[in-house]
Formats: sequence, structure tokens, C-alpha cells
Amino acid sequence: MKKSYFILAVLLLLILTACSSSASEGGDGDYAWVLTERKDYNGPLEYTMDYGSFQFEYKPADYVVDWIYTGETDEKRNVKNGESWSGRCVYSEPPQVINIGDKITLDLSLTETENTLLGAWWVECIMQGYFFYQKGSDSSQSDPYVYFKDDTGIQYFQTNTYEGPSSIKKSITAVAPDGKPGNRIHLTLSFQFDDAGSGTGNISTVYYYELKKQ
Repeated sequence: MKKSYFILAVLLLLILTACSSSASEGGDGDYAWVLTERKDYNGPLEYTMDYGSFQFEYKPADYVVDWIYTGETDEKRNVKNGESWSGRCVYSEPPQVINIGDKITLDLSLTETENTLLGAWWVECIMQGYFFYQKGSDSSQSDPYVYFKDDTGIQYFQTNTYEGPSSIKKSITAVAPDGKPGNRIHLTLSFQFDDAGSGTGNISTVYYYELKKQ
């Protein structure tokens, strides 16, 4: 009889341990990263210099930039007052619920909507997405960043009208990180614009997730 009680006690301990481990890791499907908030962050939406200016418009993960040369026409330098460039960067919407270990795929596109640049000016755009553990959320995570990458392993994407393509389309993926109930992570989608290396603008959308029970 004592042996039977001992075996039952061991079995019960194993079951409780498994349940505890599963709950903390989210492995039983009861816990997942749940979207709790979304915010947009940006620097100046308008930037004016002696020779040009740009302006941002945005919705969540959908960014439009217009740049125009406002300086004097100089045929020797191959610049003309009013020449311009416009583009739109769009990310697909991240899921509202993400299971631990799931591979999340987002579509990214940068579309050149106008380009009357004569060659002397150039614009550059950089796009990137990543998961980030909120500071203090889980001190056991040594590297808080998990980057979205394309199928070649590239984690940031750059276009340049001076050399290389000025428009791109990509599918980018990242594996949802592990965590414990109550941990918080950010999923950040960012866009950076530079005009001839002088005027710079940044804008991003941040999705806040918490590991909680469904």
C-alpha cells in the first residue's frame, strides 16, 4: 500500500511539474503573446533646409514621404527647382495573438510613386522590423532583439535612387520568442528616410504584446 501511495505521489508531482512548465512556457497553447496596445512614434513630420524639404504622412505601419528641391536651378550641377521624389512604405498588419515559437511572416513594400530627380540628388530609405523585450520584463533574456529577416538572412532593407533599386517588395519572417506569463515584448516596424545625407526622418509603429492566458 505504501508503495502504491509513493507511486501516486510521484505521478502527481510529475503532472504538476509538467503543467507548471507548460504554463510558464506557453507550450500548452493557453498562454500566448496578446496585443495590448499600438503606438506610432516619429521625429519631425516636416523638415526644411536651404535647398529642399520633405514631409511625412502616416497611418500605422503605412508611411508616405514627399521630398522636393526648393533651391535654385543650376544646369551645371544638374539640379532644377521643383524636382522631387515620393515613396510609400507599407508593412502588413501583425497578428493580434502570437503563439510562442510561431514563425511570423510580414510583407514589406516600398513603392516609388514619383521621381523627377535629375541625378545630382538622391534619396535613401531603410526599413526594418524586430521583436524587443520590454526593459525589465524578463531579465533572463541576454539578447532582447529578434529581427525579421528575408529568405537570404538580411535583416534591414535599403533602397537608394543613386545606385540600386528604388522600390522593393519582401516577405520577412521572425520566430516569436519564448517568455513567461506577464512578460512583455514590442514588435517594432520602422522606416527611415534620408535626402542626400543631410535631412533625416524616422517613423515607426510599435505593437505591444503581453504573454497572458487565452
